[in-house]
Amino acid sequence: MKFAYTLLLSLFTCLNLAALGYPTDTAKLLSSASHPDSLNLSAPFHKDSLDSKAEPHHTYNVNLSSLVKHADSVSLWAVPRLAGNLNEQLKIHKTDSLKQAIVLKRQDSLKFATYRFRSDSIKQQIKGMSLDSLKHQLILPANEWLKGQIYTEIASRYLIADTINNKITRYSFQNKVLNNTMMALHQYSLFNDTTGLRICFETLAKVYYAQKKYSQAKWFILQANTLARAKNDVPDIISSLLTLAAIKSDIKDYNLAIKDLNEALQLSITDHNTKTELDVLQNYAMFYSRLKDYPKEALILKKRDSIEEGIRKGEEARLITINLQAQSQKKRLDSLQNKKKLYTLNMHRPYKNNSSKKMTSL
Repeated sequence: MKFAYTLLLSLFTCLNLAALGYPTDTAKLLSSASHPDSLNLSAPFHKDSLDSKAEPHHTYNVNLSSLVKHADSVSLWAVPRLAGNLNEQLKIHKTDSLKQAIVLKRQDSLKFATYRFRSDSIKQQIKGMSLDSLKHQLILPANEWLKGQIYTEIASRYLIADTINNKITRYSFQNKVLNNTMMALHQYSLFNDTTGLRICFETLAKVYYAQKKYSQAKWFILQANTLARAKNDVPDIISSLLTLAAIKSDIKDYNLAIKDLNEALQLSITDHNTKTELDVLQNYAMFYSRLKDYPKEALILKKRDSIEEGIRKGEEARLITINLQAQSQKKRLDSLQNKKKLYTLNMHRPYKNNSSKKMTSL
């Protein structure tokens, strides 16, 4: 009988400690109840929720022998009452957690809506700022959510590194691009801004490719390609494929490079984007030139020139059509103006009475 009460009290102790936040192991507690006289419950002591400082671990000893002595005073009717109290505490805890989750979700929705609303306007504002002004914007608390766009704009100012002949200055500029882009990448990830992330990936791939760090460049452009495919953004998919093909050509992975070029060409044709198709054909020509396959290069260039000629003629025909329409519109307006003048002139012409004829008749 005493063993049954001991086991029951051990279970109550475990449940009460768990309700207070102590992560006890029930199996160990029950197994030790049949052998030792005391249990060593080591758990972090939690103070009131208003106190944020964590207290060190404390040890709580439960003497089972003393509990057994008073086991006769324990009634079995207390079992459902204790379980009911525990269930009520759990229900309150779940309700509070649910309310807190709803509040946090609303705050996140408001934050994301504010971010989307302000990000479009901030892009136009920072375009005309100087580099020093952009750096100053980073320390303003009001721009805490928009640091991604600011870092991206700062990085774009240093992308002119390709045009710098001095190796030290060029390398310094490239590192500044990398640092600012990494900072922007972190900011965009906080708001799940896939467009900003894709731009960052493309920028990082471009810099690493210029530094001939092909592994890094390939990894980042693959991430950009994945994001572009997720949004079905055909121009960005083609752009990333062309960069990927150039990287693979440099590392002499020609079979995979030509597959990327073929896919880019097919997408440009399907999308009916002739200007993008010209870019793809130009990359084809560079690819065959690298392989020293000059007949295929000449064939690709001839096809490219043919498309360019078609674009030029189409543009000329469009301009002629626009001019003819403008002339026709001008003639129509001139005709209406002349009719209006004639009508106005007739309305203001004085009426002449034929008084001489009337006098004669009299």
